[in-house]
Amino acid sequence: GTLAGTAASVMLCPMEALRIRLVAEPEFAATGNWVDCGKKMISNEGLMGMWKSLPSMLYKQVPYTVTKNVAFDLLTTSGYCVMIESGRIICGKTKIIIPLLSAILASLL
Repeated sequence: GTLAGTAASVMLCPMEALRIRLVAEPEFAATGNWVDCGKKMISNEGLMGMWKSLPSMLYKQVPYTVTKNVAFDLLTTSGYCVMIESGRIICGKTKIIIPLLSAILASLL
């Protein structure tokens, strides 16, 4: 979970940096399409300039991903425990419904 969130942040950081630049500086966007703006940003700041906001993205994304995964795990475990304690049989349908409901509830957090 944490690794997936980190990998996603690393891959999305350049596009997020470009998106923020295009919104924050409309005159920067006047140079053309997003590819042209990306080239301009790289020429102005260097390739690593596309990742200068990575630490702030990770400070936000990693706790978010960990929280969602822990919530999903706790909800799924609780769901199975309730089923077992109530004497119900865990069938194939239950193995789909419990994780699905857990994912929905975890996404609401």
